[in-house]
Amino acid sequence: MEIRRARLEDAAAIAEVHVRTWQAAYEHVFGAERLAGTLAAGRAVAARFKDLARLRLDVPVGTVDDWVWKGPRPELGDWCARFGSPRLAERAAKLAARRESGNS
Repeated sequence: MEIRRARLEDAAAIAEVHVRTWQAAYEHVFGAERLAGTLAAGRAVAARFKDLARLRLDVPVGTVDDWVWKGPRPELGDWCARFGSPRLAERAAKLAARRESGNS
């Protein structure tokens, strides 16, 4: 038997062990179908986060100068209101004004 640290290519096998362990331990509580669905949904979310966290080199990102903040975009106020934080848009506008005047 070889004991080593897990590698990325081991993820599917580890997930399968995880699923079978939960099924054995909790099948009588949740039922096999519901438990399998919950675990599969969690695996899909984990895969999405893994994809988001991976460094990508094939996406154009421009230059450092392209990333300079030039103030809030016009739609920020709508988004802030939608999420219940209208003052955030006001604060961003004030910060942009201070930076324009040189008082950052």
